[in-house]
Amino acid sequence: MHVMGHTTGSGPGLPVLVAAGLVLVGLTGVAAVAGLRTMRAAARRRQCAGSWMPGDPAREAIVCTALTPTLLTPGELRFFRTLRSLVTPRCIVFAKVRVADLFRVEDNPCGRAAAGLLRGKSIDFVLCDPSSTGLVAAIELDETAVGDPEREQRRRFVDDLFASNGLPLLRVAERAVGADPELLRAELARHDLLPARAMERAGV
Repeated sequence: MHVMGHTTGSGPGLPVLVAAGLVLVGLTGVAAVAGLRTMRAAARRRQCAGSWMPGDPAREAIVCTALTPTLLTPGELRFFRTLRSLVTPRCIVFAKVRVADLFRVEDNPCGRAAAGLLRGKSIDFVLCDPSSTGLVAAIELDETAVGDPEREQRRRFVDDLFASNGLPLLRVAERAVGADPELLRAELARHDLLPARAMERAGV
């Protein structure tokens, strides 16, 4: 009787043990499903690659690919959430947009040369009118370009491209916004990109 009383009084109760067991089973099940999904994806890639002619570079390219787990990095996602909370409902936010989708080029030698310069470049976030998806502004999470000629050249090109076409481009330090979201609010207010209610809160 003493042993039973001690076990009941100080040890975990049956409901707690059952709950812990269910959590463990659940986590094991999630891991098993994720592992099975990865195995199936790899099998599909091998099957797809096997349908190509031998020696075709696309065959090995498919086998060497894997699905990106998330579109945004953790830092980018935090920035995206802050940005969306500030500009909604005035603007909708798109992430990682191709520069070639933002600007049209003429069908002539000059335009084709311009298209080559646009190719392969993207902008971190683009703000659009929610009813028409008309372009309102763009935001780049700023990176230090000092000492990197290629990055400096890209930055100058992108800045000139947006300025010459009249599309505002805001460069914002991701780390600064992460430490103080009000910095982003102030920058958006300075460019008149906040909805009326947010402008009032910002004291503008």
